[in-house]
Amino acid sequence: MYNEQAARLGIAAARGLCALSAPLPLDSLRRMAVHAGDLALRRNSRAARTTRTNLELAFPGESAAWRRCLLRDSLRQTAMTAFEAAALWTWPLARLGTLARAVQGEHLLRQGASGVGVRVSAEFPAAGGEHG
Repeated sequence: MYNEQAARLGIAAARGLCALSAPLPLDSLRRMAVHAGDLALRRNSRAARTTRTNLELAFPGESAAWRRCLLRDSLRQTAMTAFEAAALWTWPLARLGTLARAVQGEHLLRQGASGVGVRVSAEFPAAGGEHG
């Protein structure tokens, strides 16, 4: 059942977390995300339970230890996505620009104001998981 008060509280908490984490560098945000993913696993959160069930259904032939590693890595990466998204939403454009490693089609970015659509994609190095 939808609870508007709980939803508003969740949104306020997310905004507060974004504001608190905005000054931190990206590597600190990623370390925090690892701890957040681990906490979700230890608390057996809804995300942990859902992911565990999905892994059992998707990989019945893999060992329980393999699935546990993938569960842990999945929760960490999901938290990392949330923390990185918070940075994207709150960091000034100049600071975000320092993260760019390569830009292709820069002229298209300059044309953005003229009504030309622009697709931006980012590639992040994969975290070293032990699940294979």
